[in-house]
Amino acid sequence: MAEPSIPIIGREEELSRLRALLDEALGGEGQTAFIAGEPGVGKTTLINRVYEWATDARAITVFGKSNSGESSEPYSPFRKALASLGDVEALSLEDHTSFGELYLISRTGLLINHQSTSDDDGVDEDILSSMLTAVQDFVKDSFGDGEVQITGGGLGKLEYRNKKVLLEHGNYVFLAGVVSGNEHPRMRGDLKKLLCKVEEEFGEIISDWDGDLDSVAGTHDILKLLIENQYPVRKTLESMNIEAERLKAQMNILEVLGSKADKGLVVVLEDIHWADETTLQAIPYLVRNMKDSRVLFLCTYEPDDIPTALSDILSDMGKEGTIEEMEIEPLSLADTSRLIQSMLSADDLPEGLVDRVHADNGGNPFFTMEMIRSMLATGILYQRDDIWIFLSEKADLIPSSASEIVSGQLGSMSMEVIHLLEFASILGTTFYEQEISIGMEMDVQRVRQVLEDLCQTDMIFLSEDGIYNFRHAMVQEAISSGLSERWNGILHKAAGNSLEFIYEYDIDSALFRLAHHFARSSEYEKGISYSIEAGEKAANNHALREATRFYEAAIGLIDRSGIEKGKVLDLNITLAELFELNGMYDEAIIASERAAKVCTECGLSATIDKRLGFIHFARGEYDLSIQSFERAIEQAKQADDELLLAGCYGGLGKVYLRKGEYEKSLELQENYLEVSQRMEAQKDIGLAYLNLGGVHWHMSEFEKTVDTWNLSLENMTLAGYELGMAYALNNLGAVNEKLGNLDEALDHYSQCIEIKNKLGDIRGGAMSYNNIGIIQDLKGEFKLAIQYYKKSLEIRHKIGDVNGIANAYNNLGTSYLFLKEFDESLDHYRRYLEIVRSIEDTWGIAQAYNNMSEPEMYLGMMEESLEHSRKAIEMATEHGFKEILASSYRKHGWVLAKLGDLDNAIEFLEKGIVIAEETKEAIKLGEGYLTMGKVLGDSGDKDKSREYLEMALDIFKKGKMISQIKETEELLTKLA
Repeated sequence: MAEPSIPIIGREEELSRLRALLDEALGGEGQTAFIAGEPGVGKTTLINRVYEWATDARAITVFGKSNSGESSEPYSPFRKALASLGDVEALSLEDHTSFGELYLISRTGLLINHQSTSDDDGVDEDILSSMLTAVQDFVKDSFGDGEVQITGGGLGKLEYRNKKVLLEHGNYVFLAGVVSGNEHPRMRGDLKKLLCKVEEEFGEIISDWDGDLDSVAGTHDILKLLIENQYPVRKTLESMNIEAERLKAQMNILEVLGSKADKGLVVVLEDIHWADETTLQAIPYLVRNMKDSRVLFLCTYEPDDIPTALSDILSDMGKEGTIEEMEIEPLSLADTSRLIQSMLSADDLPEGLVDRVHADNGGNPFFTMEMIRSMLATGILYQRDDIWIFLSEKADLIPSSASEIVSGQLGSMSMEVIHLLEFASILGTTFYEQEISIGMEMDVQRVRQVLEDLCQTDMIFLSEDGIYNFRHAMVQEAISSGLSERWNGILHKAAGNSLEFIYEYDIDSALFRLAHHFARSSEYEKGISYSIEAGEKAANNHALREATRFYEAAIGLIDRSGIEKGKVLDLNITLAELFELNGMYDEAIIASERAAKVCTECGLSATIDKRLGFIHFARGEYDLSIQSFERAIEQAKQADDELLLAGCYGGLGKVYLRKGEYEKSLELQENYLEVSQRMEAQKDIGLAYLNLGGVHWHMSEFEKTVDTWNLSLENMTLAGYELGMAYALNNLGAVNEKLGNLDEALDHYSQCIEIKNKLGDIRGGAMSYNNIGIIQDLKGEFKLAIQYYKKSLEIRHKIGDVNGIANAYNNLGTSYLFLKEFDESLDHYRRYLEIVRSIEDTWGIAQAYNNMSEPEMYLGMMEESLEHSRKAIEMATEHGFKEILASSYRKHGWVLAKLGDLDNAIEFLEKGIVIAEETKEAIKLGEGYLTMGKVLGDSGDKDKSREYLEMALDIFKKGKMISQIKETEELLTKLA
């Protein structure tokens, strides 16, 4: 639970709203409240009352709190909440390596102890023991004089089949750690520390060991310290789908919370203004997908200077209508009086007391209570003969801030207690007695006694889970902010040392805290090292903004200390990559330029300029992008790095494609392909073909596009690059759809879905469902198309994809149109228009007007139909939306024909056909011919009608568009 509550005074309306929300949630209608208020205003008090109600209703309440010192730990509040549910694995997002086996061997070759993480026998113990001893003898015989001790000598690593064997040598034993896969830099150091521990505790026994295993049985527990440890493996960020990875984590959280929701669940996330970006991004997903569950989300935050990410989420969720926002105001003068009466158990208060207290703190309940406590302690307020007396003449002595209040309380404490509180404040709002004991080098019994005494003073409290807490975050902040810079650094160093000792063989569990503390101390080397590791861990957990903060902290420490300067280049290169992935292009350019200034190696310089090329490309700065890629190409040539050169050709080719210089783009992509083939780089060959297909697509060479993308798919498959396979399959679906090869398009889209679902690309899967729906529409399978669109819509609602939701409504409108369910069609088109208007999507608005005009025409709403097709034409003409223009000309002409204006109708229909021919949109061209055939047939010109209908039929047959074929053939039969 959180800190002790403030008495509930003047919060009747807020309590009533929260009670109603809880009741609705427990009734099966999930609810969410964001509670805003300044520190000390009583947010936690309200939360505690909800907790009491939930407990009475036998519901589960879980708490997660963000702390300012831990703001960079991904999913920190959810980790705490899920841990209380007994699930600590749901947010294990990283890949890990570990010691699969540990062998402790005497210098005579006898195996002392063996630990393994698997049930397999692993490397045969006797063979490995003999092998290692033989290796040691070989090294000594070859390079030593037979008298050199093994300490510090011997072999450090050897390969055994697909395994690495790390070796550490001591005076009496050596320790072998078997690693499968990647080796983590911390592994060797931990191996050495463990060896020292063994020799320290068992050195005398092992030095003259006779093979008695019982005498060394204790080594089992020592080795166990390391065999259970896991080391994170740094993920490759290149080509990573960050959104898909984050969605996997959000789904994991949803699964755990959903498993408890049937019992009734309250999820409390406190102080989310300090939360990391991954936590903030998860909240809307969870709320959206638990709206029909027995769950209540309560999130508290301070409204002043909230981060942009939180502000955006509040805005988006407000538009969705999924949250209740509550701002807790300070107490009125009357309610302040009631609070003081409650504290003093008095009906009558001294004159001037309430006015003075309220004037000083503005009605803040926490400050009100603290001021009253301070006045009682100093005698400014006292009781005589059941009457309370306020010495107003001493009002200047009343503390007016949290710092003054806390300073007054510390003034009566011993130096030992003050130092303990100062150290605790450095640890954060929560801390353990072991951290205090080790960091302050105090006997644990003495620490426990002091902490128990402090609990009596109400300065801190002990929660049910055995964690000590400051009674309020403002108390912790008041103490820590009052420390001198030098003393602050000393305490942070002590905190870091304490954590290093406690988590000696599990550093990863305390990594973010270690980085936080050592970065604020004079231990620059540790601060740099832990900051870099924390950056990698944050990136592994897809918290890119947090990762950049750690890397920037490392660079700051390097600049301040003058050590580890060689790491600045790599750090800036990594920063640029992270900023680019997160769409922070200005920051990415700055980091790249910083890296370029200290880079002297051509290969790395080429890599930096290549990244700058892609960043400028993403910003639409094509000339700057070309300059960067051209520099990269020259540097790659100097470095003789052909694969890097190939990638630069591919990037530059994309820029020229965007500029419409197709021949230049084609030449560069062919260069990319030629170099990649020469290097036998299968993945790059696949990417080169993918890029080449894109050029052919824009040149309207669709048959070549199909051939090229098939070659891309073939090479992506050989490379085992599943994400690339998905790209190629999706593109093949699109080009076959354009060519009217609907069965082939359907097959490719279906294969694409399988891969995207396997990769966890939820958004990509929704897009593929949508694409299949389009194909089913074209095949005349309208009800089946609706099923796919609804699948897409369901996913898009879950992930909050507004554009995708709009697109699904639009496509559903088209399917219902084909089914001649015109009211349903128009309703979905209107929903589409409502969404695209809300997000100011000009193309979408034009498309919505265009689409609405057709069901309106069938429903006899001619004026509306004519107006909407006219608006579509105006917008499409103004913005160059040719594909919309072709369709809107057709529909406008059709309505005019229905109204009897044949000449103008023919003129508009012909315009639509011309544009469809220009854009080579087979389907739109077929629709144009069909509509012209209908209009001419209705006007009595059967010969011309037949001519257009036969051209339409030819297109529809090539595309195997069953419904359109049937309709056209029926019209031709009538003409005959």
